Amino acid sequence: MKAVSPISLVSNEILYIILSLLDAKTLMIVVPQVCKLWRSMCQELHGMHLDFRWWRGNVPAEVLSGWKQAPATVGGAHAGGGGGGSSSSAGGRGVKTGLCELFPRTTSVTMKGCPHDVKDAHLMALANKCPGITHADFHWCSNLTDAAVIALADKCPEITHAKFSCCWNLTDAAVVALADKCPGITHANFTDCWNLTDAAVIVLADKCPGITHAEFSGCENLTDATVRALADKCPEITHAKFSCCWNLTDAAVVALADKCPGITHANFSECENLTDEVKASIEAQRPNCNFIF
Repeated sequence: MKAVSPISLVSNEILYIILSLLDAKTLMIVVPQVCKLWRSMCQELHGMHLDFRWWRGNVPAEVLSGWKQAPATVGGAHAGGGGGGSSSSAGGRGVKTGLCELFPRTTSVTMKGCPHDVKDAHLMALANKCPGITHADFHWCSNLTDAAVIALADKCPEITHAKFSCCWNLTDAAVVALADKCPGITHANFTDCWNLTDAAVIVLADKCPGITHAEFSGCENLTDATVRALADKCPEITHAKFSCCWNLTDAAVVALADKCPGITHANFSECENLTDEVKASIEAQRPNCNFIF
C-alpha cells in the first residue's frame, strides 16, 4: 500500500488558512516550490501582501514579471533569491513564473527603497498582473517616475493607501493620476516629494474626499492653498503632516483646526511663518489634539 502523506489529509480550505499565516519570505519562495498543488493554491490566496522588506540586495524585475526562459538552475541567484520557484522545481522544466502571476490576488505591496533599487519596471509589472492592489508602499524608491505611478493608478483603481514618500522624481502628474483613477484613497503620503505643487494636491482633495491621513512634509512648494483645499474637501482628516513646508502661514493651521473636527495629530514643525499667537490659540481651542509646531 502506498503511504499517504499526512498533509494530503488536510482540506484545501485549511491549507489556504495555513499558507496565509506564513511569513512573506516562506510564502513567496518556499511554498511555490513544494509541489504543483501548493503552487496552484498560491494563485487563489486572497488578500496577499507581497512584502519585500526581508530581501537583501536588489530585487530583479523578473522576480515580479517572470522570465521568458527558466534560469539554468533552481538553486541559483534567481530561483533561490526570490523568484518563487520554477516549473522544474514543481515537476518538469518550463517557464519560470514571476510572483505577480503566482499571486495575482495580491492586495498589498511593500517595496522600500535602497538597497532594493526599485524601478518603474517593478511597479508596472505589479500593475499589469495584480489589479486588486489597495495598499501600495514604495517609500524611498527614489528611481520611480510618474510613468510607473500613472500605470499603477490606471490598472489598480481600488488603491486606498498610497505611500510614495521620498520618491523624489515624482511630479504633479503622479498625484493627479492617482486622484483621477483612485477616488477611494484614504492615506496619501508624499513626504519629501519636492516637485509637488498646490495644483496636484488640490485635485487630490477634490477627487478623494475620504482622505484621513495626509502627509506632505518637506514638499516645500506647497502653500496655504493646499491645506485649505484638504480641510474644505476632506473633513475626515485625522492625521496631517506638513513639517518643513516653509510657505505655510497661520491660515493653514486655522483651516485644518476649524474644518476637520476629528483631527488628532497635525505636524507643522519647521514651518517658520507660523506665529506664537496661532500656536497658543490652537492649543487652547483643541487641547486634546496633538498639534506639533
